[in-house]
Amino acid sequence: MLGCAVSPERLIPMRFPLCAVLALLLPFAAQAQLPALADSVHQQVPSLTETYKHLHRTPELSRHEEQTSAFLAAELRKLGYTVTAHVGQPSEEATAGAAAMLADHLYERFGQPDYVLSEHDTNDVPAGSIAIKSGPLMASATSLNVTMRGIGGHGSRPEDGKDPVVLAAEFVLVAQTIVSRQVDPQQPSVLTIGTINGGTKNNIIPDDVTMGLSLRSYSISQRDQIIADIRRTAKGLAVAYGIPDDRMPTVSVVGGTPVTNNDPSLAERVRTSAVKALGASCVQDAKPVMGSEDVGRFTLDGKIPGMMFWLGAADPAKLAESRKSGVPLPSQHSALFAPVYAEAIPTGVTAMTTIALDLLK
Repeated sequence: MLGCAVSPERLIPMRFPLCAVLALLLPFAAQAQLPALADSVHQQVPSLTETYKHLHRTPELSRHEEQTSAFLAAELRKLGYTVTAHVGQPSEEATAGAAAMLADHLYERFGQPDYVLSEHDTNDVPAGSIAIKSGPLMASATSLNVTMRGIGGHGSRPEDGKDPVVLAAEFVLVAQTIVSRQVDPQQPSVLTIGTINGGTKNNIIPDDVTMGLSLRSYSISQRDQIIADIRRTAKGLAVAYGIPDDRMPTVSVVGGTPVTNNDPSLAERVRTSAVKALGASCVQDAKPVMGSEDVGRFTLDGKIPGMMFWLGAADPAKLAESRKSGVPLPSQHSALFAPVYAEAIPTGVTAMTTIALDLLK
């Protein structure tokens, strides 16, 4: 993932690994027209590829990217940048990093940008191309915990208690009808129950069972409706099961991130710049997905124009075969994900640099 907040006087890195690629190239491109930029990218590809390999050979856990940040800071200082440490976004995959940076007064310390620009690699677009769309690109994400509370007891005497395991199992099934039967089918949403935890021993009925849910939607009102439906469904099942009033289920929202919504005017401007740099055949129309990103937080609820585009990373032949066979390619979170970086790196750098330079005029 690469993201930069852009204003005429500043370029603020938002995500570590690929933002370095842009920053490392900008000194060569700042005064360049497109032919010179292409030459500059070509000259820098070996060092950029080595940076890419280094970062992937030495991965660090989210929120603990100390060596990564030190490496990038050193590279940027070599190019004459003034580097402020501990500003790059942590925990991007947990969708917590953008909120943490804003809470740490990012814009108060470094100034509010005029635009927020981001790119993300994908195996749904062939390497050598990018994909752009205006409007919603990625869904909002909301994490919830639902705890079914019962009355524990011995497994040999279930009549003496209220089994929350059975109640949780029923909730898992009934919850599937919230999206399929209670939500407008013209409005995409996904509700996934990803974790179920309860009990300590085979022959003991536990007091409670907790489930972890993930909700995706493009609409705030629809998200709120589904959350209300979850609460009503959990309580309704508990009432039908005879759970006492003081042991009703609890439903808590434990985190989330907003819709990634591309500003239409900015998206069109980005497309124009990308076509000039890459050619029309290499700038595709992006499809919205139900995955989520937190880069939208940097737009301050749309007050700052924001834009994310997809950077193709898939082998074109394998992608064509995947579409023909219906067997998806390994995703970015799979150990088998194999981006064609030799094509993706120069394409991403050329696109992002061209777009950033246009916005910095």
